[in-house]
Amino acid sequence: MATSLPRVVIKPRRARLFFARHPWVFVNSIDQVEGDPEPGDEVRVVSHDGQFIARGLFSHRSAIRVRLYRWTDDPIDDPFLAGLLTQAIQLRTAMLNLVGPGTATHLVLSEGDGISGLTVDRFDRTLAVQITSLVLDRRRDFLVDTLLAQTGVENVILRGEKGIPAQEGLKVEEGWLRGKAPDGPIEITDGGVRYAVDLATGQKTGFYLDQRDNRRAPCPRARRGFGHLFLLRAGRSRGLRRHPRPGGGTVGAVDPDPRTARAGGRPPGLGVLPGNRVPQMRDGPGRLMGPSPSKVEVG
Repeated sequence: MATSLPRVVIKPRRARLFFARHPWVFVNSIDQVEGDPEPGDEVRVVSHDGQFIARGLFSHRSAIRVRLYRWTDDPIDDPFLAGLLTQAIQLRTAMLNLVGPGTATHLVLSEGDGISGLTVDRFDRTLAVQITSLVLDRRRDFLVDTLLAQTGVENVILRGEKGIPAQEGLKVEEGWLRGKAPDGPIEITDGGVRYAVDLATGQKTGFYLDQRDNRRAPCPRARRGFGHLFLLRAGRSRGLRRHPRPGGGTVGAVDPDPRTARAGGRPPGLGVLPGNRVPQMRDGPGRLMGPSPSKVEVG
């Protein structure tokens, strides 16, 4: 019953944000905790005058003391979480239609899908899962099994996020949760360009999937012969990488990372089409484009 759950009481004049469905309750917004919730326990969040706001999951060490998941006074149980996963997966499938061999797409985007602390990307037959909250890590096996059942994939790798585990009191042991590690990078196709993605060592879940449109943006200029297209931080699956195009300009991958330089002239994960030469430039980006690390220039 709802009355048996611990209650988290919000300070006066702080509740409006959570009535508007902000999913994070920081510790400095809490007036008191009634009961003795354990890490990951479900709690009811109420205003200072006792009005119900939402149900969430409690984390005793995180600055985000409660993550909110349900704004009706109903349990945050397995069927509810499975339903959120189903909605997220069906939405991406319907909108992007990125299914089949060699495709890659976001499946779950944390707060954007109502599942705060969980990010899931699909690369061909593999899921890369990132859990950044202790409350969801306690439900990891259920979440992974549900994802496998709903997607039909074979392999699942767990990735961490730098700095987050210590803040959450979370111990993340990165590695393969289901299936087996591939012999090498996983090959995906994005906008007609093939990429070799290293899920074990690449950034975040392995690749900047949300930069799909940005990778295509400079291509018309390159095709019109505007000269060389220089990119910053292109190595190791950086998100500012752009697609080379047949007949376009030369694409330069500027990355001072020595691990990229040791890769033999082709940065790991950099897409290449036949006929396009992609040189590795070992000069620092400042020598070519000035001090801004986010600047992209088309000559």
